[in-house]
Amino acid sequence: MHNGQMRLFGAPACESTDRTALRNAYGFDVDASVRVPADDRKRLERLARYMLRPALSKDRLSRQSDGCYRIALKKAWRDGTTHIILDGPELVGRLAALVPPPRVHLTRYFGVFAPRAKLRRAVVPQCADELRSCTHAHATPDTPKMRARRYSWSRLLARVFAIDVLACPKCPSRMQSIEWVTRPERIRTFLKSTGPPNEVEAAA
Repeated sequence: MHNGQMRLFGAPACESTDRTALRNAYGFDVDASVRVPADDRKRLERLARYMLRPALSKDRLSRQSDGCYRIALKKAWRDGTTHIILDGPELVGRLAALVPPPRVHLTRYFGVFAPRAKLRRAVVPQCADELRSCTHAHATPDTPKMRARRYSWSRLLARVFAIDVLACPKCPSRMQSIEWVTRPERIRTFLKSTGPPNEVEAAA
């Protein structure tokens, strides 16, 4: 145990023999075997969701009686480590390090892949002609409408937390936004008209 971290060991993991498409350099792993066809939007969305997944799954995180947090690894490490135990400050520090700074690009390209590179057109594949000849790319009467670029706040909550905030608990109809209450006096008046009296002051 060091710096608030403890490892729990098990049997050494069996290392995969197929590493032909996997490369490691400067602390980064690149798997070149992952490919998505140009017209496969569902597979592209699934890959994007995988890349944007949270850093830690709640199903593999548990709190112990001593206040430390136990993290179960998805796959055992080469040395047999199956769990990591961190205290509170160490866990928060690890998670805070994963938060990107504001207004900083997370993906950067250099060399011929740079935005202003003169040879970029020669190395970046162009699929415009292929999409024109593809039957999936042309709109048909059965093709659904294109998705909007921006999702509403209610749809974002439903996609992220699987909560339908506009579902009425009393009837099957959908709820609508009537008013945005932001001022303290209006919030207090609204809570008095809807909530129990003993909970109004605490909520306000």
